[in-house]
Amino acid sequence: MLIGDLKDLQRPDAIIMDIAGYINIFPETPPQTGATVEIGQRRAVIVGICYIGTSWNGLPRVYTRRSLGVAMARETLNPVTYVLAKAGQGQSPEEVSQRITSSIGLKARTRNAFMDETRTWILKYSGIAENFGITILMGVVIGIAIVGQTFYMFSVENLKQFATLKAIGIANWIILKMIMVQALFVSLIGYCLGIGVASLFFAISSTQISGGLRGMFMHPFIFMGSGVFIVLVTLLACIVSVRKVLTVDPAIVFRG
Repeated sequence: MLIGDLKDLQRPDAIIMDIAGYINIFPETPPQTGATVEIGQRRAVIVGICYIGTSWNGLPRVYTRRSLGVAMARETLNPVTYVLAKAGQGQSPEEVSQRITSSIGLKARTRNAFMDETRTWILKYSGIAENFGITILMGVVIGIAIVGQTFYMFSVENLKQFATLKAIGIANWIILKMIMVQALFVSLIGYCLGIGVASLFFAISSTQISGGLRGMFMHPFIFMGSGVFIVLVTLLACIVSVRKVLTVDPAIVFRG
C-alpha cells in the first residue's frame, strides 16, 4: 500500500488501484484518494493506491470486496474468474486443491501450479514466444555476419603474416587456436559490455513505479546462457571466416 488503508474497502463503492493504472488514467493528477471511475456501469471511488508487479496487458488493476466486484461485472456470464484461498493450519495446499477439485469439480491449483499454467498459456497463446524468438534469431544472424566479416577482414589483412608462420613450420591447428583465443577475448569484452548495459537498464527501469518494466529482473540463467551463446556464435563465425588462412600457400611470402 502506498496511499490509504485496507479498512477503507468497507466504504461504499470503494476500490484500491495500482499506481501504474492510476497514472495512466489520471496522468496530470498526483496520486491521491477520492478520484472516481466507472467500472461495469458502476461508480467506483479510489480509496487507496498500491504497488504491484508489472502487467503484461498494461491495464489498470483494482482490488475491492467480492460483493462489489460481482455487482460491477453483473452483465457477464461468470463474473468471478477465480477465488484466492489460503490453506488452513496443518493442511498442505496440494491436498486442499485436490480436495476442492474432487468435491466440486472446479479447477483448483496451488501457487506454483498456477504460475506454471500462466507461463504456459503466455508462451503458447500470446505470441510472446514467437516475437522473442524472431528477435533472437535476427540477433544471431546479424551477430554471425558482423563477427564473421570482422574476422575475415582480420584474416585477409594479415594473410602474409599467417603465411610466414606456416612457412616456419607452425601448424594450422596452432594458428586456428591463436585466432580462437583472440575471438574468445573479443567475445568476453563484448559480453561484459552488453550484459553490463542490460543490467543497468533493468536496474533503473524496474524501480520506476509507473513504468511498464517495473518489477522485471534478469534471471541468472540469462547471464549464463547469454555468455555461452555469445562464445558459440563468436567461435562459429571465427571458424567460418579463417578458412582462407588455413588454405594459404606459405610460398606467397617469397613472392613479389
